Amino acid sequence: MDGCESTNDSFGLVSLGELKADPVEVEEGVFEVSQTLAKKIIEDGEGATRVIKVTVKGATLEMKAREIARTIANSLLVKTAIYGRDPNWGRIAAAAGSTEFPVDPFSMRIYMGNHLLYDGRPHPRAEKLAKKYLEEEKEVEITVDLREGRNSWTYYSSDLGYEYIKLNAEYHT
Repeated sequence: MDGCESTNDSFGLVSLGELKADPVEVEEGVFEVSQTLAKKIIEDGEGATRVIKVTVKGATLEMKAREIARTIANSLLVKTAIYGRDPNWGRIAAAAGSTEFPVDPFSMRIYMGNHLLYDGRPHPRAEKLAKKYLEEEKEVEITVDLREGRNSWTYYSSDLGYEYIKLNAEYHT
């Protein structure tokens, strides 16, 4: 939810017997349930108003896609922009470029929902449409297409607003 790996924001899966079903079906079922639970944890997060789904695709390595997606999803600047309903492609690009993996800013594409915000240059008209999208949707999709390979990764997070800060500032152990 917030990049802090709390035991309160997790779930576990335990198998107590031999697998008697098709392993592919079991894997698909476990993935579906896991994704649903992960989203529920984020939706229930302290002060969260939006679920953020970050997908990085077109990476040369899965590790690169995963690290860039994680960095964007956990960026405080991206989270607060989403809370403020600001389709700030610059914050997304900056987060993508802040990892140890190189990115070509003139090759990558940044989408918010279906709105192409950046493809080597910004698209102001798309920003206006993306702002409306942010105001209407509870699950916000950010896609960064690196356009260099075939690997992708999706990471879920939430926005960060006043309520999160208030709850955590007032919390005492």
